[in-house]
Amino acid sequence: MSVKNDNIIDFNSRFLSKKEFLRRLYDQYETSVRRFLYARSVNFDEVDDITQDVFVRLARMPDLMEKIDPDEDRCRSYLFSIAHNIVVDRERHKAIKRRHKESGKLGNPADVYEISPEIVISSQQDLKLLEKAVVELPEKWRTAFLLSRFKYLPQKEIAKKMSVTTRAVEKYISAAIKQLRKCLEYGAGANREQ
Repeated sequence: MSVKNDNIIDFNSRFLSKKEFLRRLYDQYETSVRRFLYARSVNFDEVDDITQDVFVRLARMPDLMEKIDPDEDRCRSYLFSIAHNIVVDRERHKAIKRRHKESGKLGNPADVYEISPEIVISSQQDLKLLEKAVVELPEKWRTAFLLSRFKYLPQKEIAKKMSVTTRAVEKYISAAIKQLRKCLEYGAGANREQ
């Protein structure tokens, strides 16, 4: 990566703390994230909040320094995708609030999240079905899925633990998710693909 100014992150430096790494990321890309949001016609009042949320999400990532690609364009693209996801999340939240407000249920938060006994029982049954389906997954699928979804390990680390390629881990996780979806859709009798 060519050095353009002092704010460019030296991705090869292993001596940066996470805090310093994040500060340099912010210094280098904050303006780009703002421009991205303005170009997407995001409400002017929300641009500051969303930009801050992008960097808060980065700060909460346990493997931040491994996730950020040294390629400047890929790094910028990754930050833009985080910003886009935040915008989408906010729009969904606004739509839900509008629907509840229109239906008159927004007054009491307990009313909005009222859960019937049928939903509780159905959810418990789905959970038991999923637990059984996870146990029945082929061992490689199960291992990759559990490490990814419950231990929050990056695919690169899972690949290292399992002594396989990152692409193989992706396939295992994808296959496991497909199988678990089938299980929920069709019940315990869904055919397993191996």
